[in-house]
Amino acid sequence: MIARIALRSARQVAIRRLPVAAMASASRIPAFSAIRTFSATTKSMEKLPLTASDAQLSRVLKNEINIEVETSQENPEADSAKWLEKSGFQLIAKDGTDEIELIKKEGGEVIHIFFSVSDITNGDAYDFNNDEFAENEHSEEAAEEEEDADFIEAPPIRANIVVEKASGALSIESVIQSNLLLVENVTPYESADVALANTSEADFKRRSIYQGPAFSNLDENLQSALEQYLESRGIDAGLASFISDYANVRENNEYILWLKKIQNFVEA
Repeated sequence: MIARIALRSARQVAIRRLPVAAMASASRIPAFSAIRTFSATTKSMEKLPLTASDAQLSRVLKNEINIEVETSQENPEADSAKWLEKSGFQLIAKDGTDEIELIKKEGGEVIHIFFSVSDITNGDAYDFNNDEFAENEHSEEAAEEEEDADFIEAPPIRANIVVEKASGALSIESVIQSNLLLVENVTPYESADVALANTSEADFKRRSIYQGPAFSNLDENLQSALEQYLESRGIDAGLASFISDYANVRENNEYILWLKKIQNFVEA
């Protein structure tokens, strides 16, 4: 996927959105006229030869699919499968969907981790030059600048971690990049349903709850204790590495599937 970003940048290919046609409102017409209209519509929906523009689009899609298949990693999920087996997490994913969930039941807790594979192509690079990182990293930037000149860093992946108990839930908003998991906010909820429900009502309740200060503004001892709390539950660098690798492979597979769906539609 990262190679594809670099290739597209070199070719200077722009992505354009096709306009969506407005749906016309139905009009009142006599029954016999409606029958004739339906008959005419049926004939117009019959398969016709591809136009020149259709054929051109089909060729471009086929070429893009071939390129993606050729550049795909061989057996990329082997390491991911090993990590899953050891971690105790279960992967919940469905072809054609963007959101992925990792779930683990341990003791009286259920840990949910949600992330979107599209973040790896749609996100912007995380700002490591904020106050938290600048002091330690600034002195090394000059030495590493030349070495990393040709390195393309993957965009960050946002991960929402929810630790669920019978008494409520703890939500941890985080960002994953360069195999690091960076906590941004920690929010307690009295009800796990509020933390997990994917409804507008639950979203409104979440927004109305005090979110607490940014994680980087917490006392260092509290930051360290929270990080140890997460690491003891398998929420660590290994998880960050898995999500980064899996999202990269998954996004590439979804992109190929997306291309094939468009090609099938154009050629139908």
